[in-house]
Formats: sequence, C-alpha cells, structure tokens
Amino acid sequence: MNAPTRRPIALPILRWAARLASLASIGTLALFILGELGTPKPVEWAALALFPFGVMGGMLFAWRRALPGGLVALASLGAFYGLALITRGNIPGGPWFLIFTSPAILFVIVGALEHRAKPDSLRPPTRD
Repeated sequence: MNAPTRRPIALPILRWAARLASLASIGTLALFILGELGTPKPVEWAALALFPFGVMGGMLFAWRRALPGGLVALASLGAFYGLALITRGNIPGGPWFLIFTSPAILFVIVGALEHRAKPDSLRPPTRD
C-alpha cells in the first residue's frame, strides 16, 4: 500500500514569504521607476527591459509557477549584469540589484520543493 504523500509544512510558509518579499520588491522598484521618468537611450531601454521589468515580470509569474518564474527573474538579473559588462565594462556595484531580486531565490526553492513533493505518478516520465 502506498503511503500518502505529504507536503512539507515549510512549503506554504516559504511560498508566502517569497510572495510577500516579491510584493515589497516590486512595489519599491515601481516607485523608483515612477520617480525616474525620463527619456532613456536605446541601451538603457535594453537594460530596463531586464532590470527592473524582467525581474518584476518573473516574480509576478512566480506567483503562479514558482520555479519558472523565479528562474526568469534570476536570468533577467544575469542578463542585466552581462549587458552592463558588455556596454560599460563592469557590473553595477552594491548589493541592491541582488536584494531586489532575492525573492526569486525563494521562488526557485519553493518550486524545487514542490517538484520533489509531487507523487511519482504526476512527474513527467524519464528516459532510461
């Protein structure tokens, strides 16, 4: 007889911690965006598409699908750093970009825990 699968008790707590942290991050970033209205150059538009908009979009998507949304947010931050390195020769200093993107790490953890908690019958088949 199969034992019923139980979800870890920490999963809902982590999920809501990620959601609340993402709301704080998105809200703060939105205030920065509204306070900095101007006319960006084309390279700046590309950077803005990655951070903050790509990060914010990934975190919003993570409310529905934690793992892919968290990965989109982290990939956007990585691409933002790559673009800065290519165009400016260095990455932005300070911890703030990482702090504002940190809820994405929680979403990735939640998504990984959700995947582990799925019963085998719901997992995609593996090729042997």
